[in-house]
Amino acid sequence: MKKYRPWGQANWVLDHSTLTDDIIFIGCLSTEIRCVEAAKLLNNKYPEDVNYEFLIIDDPILHNPDITNKKIDLSRESLESGGELRCNYKKFDLICAPFDIYDYFSDLSSKGGTIILDITCMPKRFFFIAVKVIIEAKIKNFMVTYSRPEKYCDNGELASNPDELDALPFFDGDLPKEKQENLVLSIGHSELGLIGALEETAPRLNLHVLFPFPPGPPSIEKNWRFMQGVKRLGFSNQPVDPIRVSATNVSDAFDYMVSITKSHPTLLAPYGPKPTSLAMCLFALKSNSKVVYTQPRSYNPYYSEGIGITESGKLAIYAYWINIDGENLYF
Repeated sequence: MKKYRPWGQANWVLDHSTLTDDIIFIGCLSTEIRCVEAAKLLNNKYPEDVNYEFLIIDDPILHNPDITNKKIDLSRESLESGGELRCNYKKFDLICAPFDIYDYFSDLSSKGGTIILDITCMPKRFFFIAVKVIIEAKIKNFMVTYSRPEKYCDNGELASNPDELDALPFFDGDLPKEKQENLVLSIGHSELGLIGALEETAPRLNLHVLFPFPPGPPSIEKNWRFMQGVKRLGFSNQPVDPIRVSATNVSDAFDYMVSITKSHPTLLAPYGPKPTSLAMCLFALKSNSKVVYTQPRSYNPYYSEGIGITESGKLAIYAYWINIDGENLYF
């Protein structure tokens, strides 16, 4: 029987939840103004009960350092306006030692009974480790939040200078390379060199594609361009029909992967929306699967604009319960 996992617009989820036990909010301050919206929403509902921790992550390659720093300052001003919300900040290099990231989240996990992790602008290299650490710490209550932007950058790439394809730190899995038969790929705006990296291995892999739907313009054009490039690689199960999944439904994306793989270790490539990447992270932890990615070394300071609005007129901030009262809803 399918397990019920509460999720939805954060305003509604918080109204139907009781947060207690030393609440810690962990976010990532960035050039995107949406990075502070979940914290501000939480502060409106719990003005005195939350400790706010924010990472500031420096790209190793900054094409526009002045613009980047200015936009990060604007995000901080938006977060701290009114003087009610007090935050601690911790700076990291994007390509820092993985154990530096692990130790940071491990330390915070030892201090809270309820952790809210905002992955809106947190790179996969960081939030995958965060989810792993928090789950392994058996935190009583664990929620993840994500804020959708009003729009993405129209001109230029969202990210650039990708590394070679490799496993994300601590997500090597236990499946030997010679036994890797299936690849589950989530499609997004950019392939970041993935297509070239898969040219040799594609013919011996069965491909399963999670395609965000409905993506809406201009995302749909970029997503289909990515999909067409993947189709030309000649995977062993061609033609590949994409599985259309909601760009915000973590639970459904997770269940699709369980159905596709029977929960066996699988090769995973998270290139799609953050909620789908969260589902891949959770599935990787459940099945000990390998997660591969071409980590970009530079992010566009104009990555996105504003905060999205739902059809009901609410801010497009979503919340996903992972643990409630000590019960993991995915494992």
